[in-house]
Amino acid sequence: FGLVYDTQQKRNRKAWFLSARLRHSRHAYRQMTFDQKQETFYAAPINALEFFGGVSIKVVQDNMRFPLTIFIGPENTCGPHLYIVIIF
Repeated sequence: FGLVYDTQQKRNRKAWFLSARLRHSRHAYRQMTFDQKQETFYAAPINALEFFGGVSIKVVQDNMRFPLTIFIGPENTCGPHLYIVIIF
């Protein structure tokens, strides 16, 4: 995203956003983070689902180049979208 003032550390820091949107209602959730640690990567979608008040049958994650590079490796390739199906 860019530099954002962190009120706790009292300095500008690089920030990233998770943006989640429900397909039909277009209801949105956004979460800003100052890191891309594994814990943050897993917690942000959970926070979004809690915000929406439940779970979705299908979650489509897009723009996953950075996490896929870390977890799969730069030598492996995949399609433009990573689809994760959650069924309860």
